[in-house]
Amino acid sequence: MAVFVFDIDDTLYRRGDAYLCAYHKVIGAIPGVDDDTVIRVSRHWSDLEFDRYGRGEISMEEMNILRVQHTYHEFGIEVSEERAKRFQDAYKQAQSDMQLLPEMRETLLYLKKKKIVTGVLSNGESAHQRFKYHSLHLEELIPEENVLVSGDIGITKPDPKIFRVFEERTGAPRDEYWFVGDSPENDMDGAAAAGWHFIWIRWEDQYPENHNRRTRIKADHILRGTDGILEIVREIVG
Repeated sequence: MAVFVFDIDDTLYRRGDAYLCAYHKVIGAIPGVDDDTVIRVSRHWSDLEFDRYGRGEISMEEMNILRVQHTYHEFGIEVSEERAKRFQDAYKQAQSDMQLLPEMRETLLYLKKKKIVTGVLSNGESAHQRFKYHSLHLEELIPEENVLVSGDIGITKPDPKIFRVFEERTGAPRDEYWFVGDSPENDMDGAAAAGWHFIWIRWEDQYPENHNRRTRIKADHILRGTDGILEIVREIVG
């Protein structure tokens, strides 16, 4: 029987919604720059600085400051450390109001009804990702013992070792795992290296059709956002 494992950010909820709240509150709209461009640039720098954090080169606080500073430097705006910290505070506050995407709620309810094993596998600092887990009320749909955050064990996606840790916790045959995520580099490459199936949640504002995904791995299924996820999961469960 299939096991479905989900990323959190930009998979179960839209991270960009909270980010844009902080952006408009602390930075203010940049003339001539649309919100999709801001999200795309911020995602680029967030991934780069998270990689440095994962390698132990910078602290969590430094990562949060640098990813804001680098993002807005690209638009000709220099952001002080104090302002970057205010941005992070506003971003976290906005995340308190995050909502589980409707299609994902329907899918998780279906899997729960079918008694299918589900889990979360997410990169990030443990307390912060678990804050999101509870803010989204995922404890009603995904058992907390099946939540694994890179900060718990010091291993980040795409390293297949973190997928192996999840396998050890749930004990299903490897070819029954399906990972659902948005990042080609972290999620798709990691799942492929671990021998898992993969459903790519592709957001147009982050990965347009002509975007170089920096990976040659092919997803089992590619969706435009979360539209159609329930139908795909029903087909897999069969």
